[in-house]
Amino acid sequence: MKNDSYETSLEQVCRTAPIGLCLFDTELRYRYVNEWLASINGLSAEAHIGRTLREVDSHVSAELESTLRRVLNSGAHVLDGTVEAETPATSNQKRIFQFCCRAVKSDKGAAVGVSCVVQDITERKRVEDELVDANRNLEDRVHARTLELAKSEGEMRHLLESTEVVPWEADAKTWQFTYVGPQAVKLLGYPVDRWYEKNFWRDCIHPEDREFALDYCVRSSQQFEEFDFEYRMVRPDGRVVWVHDVVSVSSIGGIPSTLNGFLIDITERKLAQDAMQAMSGRLIEIQENERSRIARELHDDLSQRLALLAIELERTSQNPPESAKEISLRMQRLLVVASELSTSVHNLSHELHPASLEQLGLIVSVQNYCDTLGEHHDLEIEFVHRDVPDVVAGDVSICLYRIVQESLRNVAKHSGARKAQVALTGNRNTIRLCIADEGVGFEASSIQHSQGLGLVSMRERLRLIGGEMSVESKPSCGTVIDVCVPLSSTIGLDQRST
Repeated sequence: MKNDSYETSLEQVCRTAPIGLCLFDTELRYRYVNEWLASINGLSAEAHIGRTLREVDSHVSAELESTLRRVLNSGAHVLDGTVEAETPATSNQKRIFQFCCRAVKSDKGAAVGVSCVVQDITERKRVEDELVDANRNLEDRVHARTLELAKSEGEMRHLLESTEVVPWEADAKTWQFTYVGPQAVKLLGYPVDRWYEKNFWRDCIHPEDREFALDYCVRSSQQFEEFDFEYRMVRPDGRVVWVHDVVSVSSIGGIPSTLNGFLIDITERKLAQDAMQAMSGRLIEIQENERSRIARELHDDLSQRLALLAIELERTSQNPPESAKEISLRMQRLLVVASELSTSVHNLSHELHPASLEQLGLIVSVQNYCDTLGEHHDLEIEFVHRDVPDVVAGDVSICLYRIVQESLRNVAKHSGARKAQVALTGNRNTIRLCIADEGVGFEASSIQHSQGLGLVSMRERLRLIGGEMSVESKPSCGTVIDVCVPLSSTIGLDQRST
């Protein structure tokens, strides 16, 4: 491909890209901006040049300026920045934009500017939030790269080829690439020359996605000026890469002639989504198992004891004792049965939601649970605490209490230990919970997805409050569960029940 054709392709890709590309100098003045980003800001691309970010859009400048300054001063890359704001093009409607930044350096290594890639992810974010609300940060991530650029085609090429986004151009009829950026080698592992071969794109699409991708590309290029879609591609070693393909269509006489776009590697995001979906399914399974346990306890224990109490009451009604002494003895027996039933109902209610957490606090609630469980299972439980804050947020309290509850139940049912220790301590930065026993232990590495030990639900509870958990155990050496929760996550959390 001749150099002028190559430069023209680069200019066309950059100018018509359906994502934002821009370059700032050290004073955060625009040196370059493409048409997409210029339209978002409500000005022409030419009107941006020489103006500062604050002069162009004061709504986002406060959030972005400190980030851009940090990139300039430290040379560190920002890969997952997001900003939510109204822009002149989206007045009265907040939009979410992803941005990634990279410091542009001179030959001597000095920072001379910042380059950015920006994408409007509002609709995608809305859909992904509905699927996995806890994974917002993964869905908000945008690729940010920074390089010095002027208006020349050579500097635009530098901007495009320095990002991990693969710019490309292809014939709309044959889908044969006429240009791809060098990042393509890292994406799929094929040399750039291979990308120019006939049917290369088609042959590298995963067989299960090929029919969909080809059909969608044909239909969309005939109907829309720009579109995007996701599919899988296959590397030479057989590994699968998920890509987000952003495409713009150039037409001649209403007939598509050239496709320009960007390939973005979203494999990590897809793997995270799959992991979250698997986790959600596992948590639902755990919840259903717990419901089944409660139903069995109600049916096999409480309902039968209530039935026996009803029979005894009916027998007393039909055949009342003749003497006052017999009446007193029978009433005492009935009172004992009713009292035991009341205690059982109270314990079951306490397992479902410990009201003492709100009334008495975390320390007293854990102490009471240790005493009750130890007495019921003939288990000696030592509870110690030190420097725990007087007020602990509701979400953190219930999380730590549930972990104590689940862990000690495991000790009683599975460990064979006669003693256990529970320690709850605090310092300036964290609250730490440690539960240890000297029971039979297990191979910790072999129970990552255990059906019975509840580690999945413990880790998920901790994830929601920013905590971490480690499990140390070996056969015949007991088990230690160590939990750490950042102290900052105990402030301002909703007091939700579980």
